[in-house]
Amino acid sequence: GEGTRLPRGADGAGLAFLFAFGAFAVIAARWAPRWTEGVAHTPLFTPGEQPGRGYRIPAMVVLPGDVLLAFAESRVNAMSDLLDIDLVMKRSVDGGQTWSPLVVLQDQGKHTVHSPCPVYDAQTQAVWLPFCVDYQTLYLTSSTDAGVTWSAPRDLTQELGLPADTWCQNGPGNGIQMTSG
Repeated sequence: GEGTRLPRGADGAGLAFLFAFGAFAVIAARWAPRWTEGVAHTPLFTPGEQPGRGYRIPAMVVLPGDVLLAFAESRVNAMSDLLDIDLVMKRSVDGGQTWSPLVVLQDQGKHTVHSPCPVYDAQTQAVWLPFCVDYQTLYLTSSTDAGVTWSAPRDLTQELGLPADTWCQNGPGNGIQMTSG
C-alpha cells in the first residue's frame, strides 16, 4: 500500500491554518473588553423585563430636543428568528439619561414581527418605522409626536407590487434621510 499524497502546498496551507487558528484562540482567551473611560453606559433591553423573553436586533434614532427612541425585537426564544417575536421600544427625553418603561409596538401573536429600521424625517418631523412580519410582509408605521403614539401599520407589500414569495428583510439597522429628502 502506498500512502495518501497531499496536493502540492497542502502541508503549508495546513500549517498556516493552524497558526491562524492558534492566534485567534490566544486573542479570544485574553480578550477583556472595557467600556470607554468617561462614557456612561446604560443597558436598555435586559432579559426579564418581559417574563421569558430576550431582546435582539436593536435600532435607535435621535430626534431634536434630546429625544431618543430605541427599538428591539422581543423574542420568546432569543436565538430563534422564527416563532413569537414582538417589536418593542423605549423612549428617552433627556438624551439617554433615563428611559421609559418598555412599550410593545407590535404584537401579532405567534407571528414573527422583525427588522425595525427607523428613520427620522427632519422636513416633516416624523419618525418612520418599517418592519416585516413572518419574512413575507412589509409594513410601515409612523409617529408625528416623537414616538409617543404610532399610526396603524400600513401594508406596503401590495402597494409596492412585491410578489407574494418575496423575502422581506428591511433591516436590521437604521434608515437615513438624504439631503434631497
